[in-house]
Amino acid sequence: MLHVQQLMTRTVHTCQPTDTLAYAADVMWNRDVGALPVLDEFGRPVAMVTDRDVCMGAFLTRRALSQIRVSDVMSKQIYTVRLMDPISRAKHLMAECQVRRLPVVDDEARLVGIVCQNDIVREAARELEGRADISPSDVMKTVSAIGRHRNGPLSRPIR
Repeated sequence: MLHVQQLMTRTVHTCQPTDTLAYAADVMWNRDVGALPVLDEFGRPVAMVTDRDVCMGAFLTRRALSQIRVSDVMSKQIYTVRLMDPISRAKHLMAECQVRRLPVVDDEARLVGIVCQNDIVREAARELEGRADISPSDVMKTVSAIGRHRNGPLSRPIR
């Protein structure tokens, strides 16, 4: 059985709720990541902030990124997995909660890594070579569930 710790990334770039969106955007751009776990003072994830959160925060408030705190736009719900959780739990959480990334925490709920949709896709690609525990079919189901529309079709055309 494949566990989260076998696929996760151990080097995770993070931010705090008091950081500005300018800081978060800078980290995301320079580290080529689309989201950052938001940590409390004890190193525990309390939220996620995505590149979309940064863009929408700036657009909706009409303020500079340097004037907006991460806490103003970060997710209000956090989903995590543990090191020894089976990767099937991560796939289930991603699909059920429609998230592409899950912080990985230790027994004290401190951040130790992150597992992403891309990690699962790469593992499934190994399956095509006969070397993995995740099938391409599993990935297709997970990605499809993550990407489903939450509120149905768009209610009005985009101009």
